[in-house]
Amino acid sequence: VVIRGGTVPGRKGPWLPFVRMDTSRVPKEFYTQDHMYISHVQSGMFWVTDGGAITATAEDESSASVFHFEVGETQPGSKITDGDFVRVRDYQTGNYLTAQDDFNKLTMEPLRPTGKGNEQQEFELGKIARPARFRHNDIVFLESWLSCVVEADTGCAETPLLARRWKRGPPQQIMCRKKRLLEDKSTEVARQMQFQAFDLTGNAMVTRSEMGYFLQQIKEGTDGVSLDDVMAACDPEQVGGATRENFAAWADSGTMPEAFFNHGEALGNVAQRVRDCLEEEAALIEV
Repeated sequence: VVIRGGTVPGRKGPWLPFVRMDTSRVPKEFYTQDHMYISHVQSGMFWVTDGGAITATAEDESSASVFHFEVGETQPGSKITDGDFVRVRDYQTGNYLTAQDDFNKLTMEPLRPTGKGNEQQEFELGKIARPARFRHNDIVFLESWLSCVVEADTGCAETPLLARRWKRGPPQQIMCRKKRLLEDKSTEVARQMQFQAFDLTGNAMVTRSEMGYFLQQIKEGTDGVSLDDVMAACDPEQVGGATRENFAAWADSGTMPEAFFNHGEALGNVAQRVRDCLEEEAALIEV
């Protein structure tokens, strides 16, 4: 675990001491055979398969199938980038996504050998935005061997997967979520940095007014969340605010999404740096 700060030989440009690089966390980049959930962006439904048929009918990750990408003959753990030709493998059955033609529904079938229809199981990965590396929560397209893009037929009750049109648009967009990243809990170092960011006044305690500020400013997972309930959870002793230990226990409980704490860390750090600048200016004026 590395917390940035100080001077690094050979490094140019600003180096902010409050920006952390926690190397013990699960990387957001996808590598071959990283387990993932795949969802249809427009409908919000996840891909699910029984080893034969494949549809976009799962409402969340708990009922969705787990997949991973393979790239040619590369070894497991190889990086995946925009433009790679990938095979989509179901973790449970070992079958691969297959587009026989541009009319029939996509299916899951055993791996085909080279020269015997294996091109039907390869799809070109196309990202919707930079960078080229394939990462968690990226929106991508999968283009079949007939240059048709995979989509979910939301007009059908079964919502099967098809590859009939060359067009790339919202119906063809899919999002890939890394399973390990969704299951990963924040490290102790991350919680410490988040607590320091939420503690705007630096009194080693996140007060009610500070927590209220973050709940008001951050939208991720705060709908219907009561400030009273939050303070009751993170300040059970009612000492006037959340200590670092109670803050970490509340954050690890899962009642708030991890995105809330990540956003709060960035917001709190910016607010504290702006305050530092204002106080520095006031001190110089006084001098």
